[in-house]
Amino acid sequence: MANPMGHASRTGQLVLGVVAIVAAAGGCREDRVLSGEEARALFAGKTVTGYHEKKGYRFKSYYDPAGTFRSYQGGSSTPKHGKWWINESGDECVEWQGESPLCRKIVTDDKGHYWKIKIKRNGKRILIVSFMRFFEGNPEKL
Repeated sequence: MANPMGHASRTGQLVLGVVAIVAAAGGCREDRVLSGEEARALFAGKTVTGYHEKKGYRFKSYYDPAGTFRSYQGGSSTPKHGKWWINESGDECVEWQGESPLCRKIVTDDKGHYWKIKIKRNGKRILIVSFMRFFEGNPEKL
C-alpha cells in the first residue's frame, strides 16, 4: 500500500527547494515604502543614476532642492526639464514640461537598494525605475 504522506512530502521538499533557490538568487527581499520625509532626504540636492525598467534606458538626473529637475536619458546630450516634489501621500512626483505629473512610491530593502514602483488598486506592485547611485550635489553641472 502506498504511503499517503509520500506525495505531500515530495511536494513539500520541492516547495522548500524552490524557496531556497529563489532566496539564494536574491528573489526574496524585505522591502518597505519610504515616508515622504525619507524620500525628500534621499533625492533633494542629489544627482541620481538609474535605469528605467519600463522604457529601457539609463538616466542621470539632478533633483534641485527648490523643486526643479534635469535628466539626461538614454545617452541624450540634451536634458529633459521638469519639476519634482513629494506629495501628501509620500510619493515622489515628477512633472515634465507639458505633461501630467507622475507620482510613485519609493521603496528600499535592507541592503540599501532603491526602486520607484507603482502600486495598483489591487495591491500589485509594478517596477518602474531601479536607482543605481545617489551623489551629493550636482558635481557634473546637470
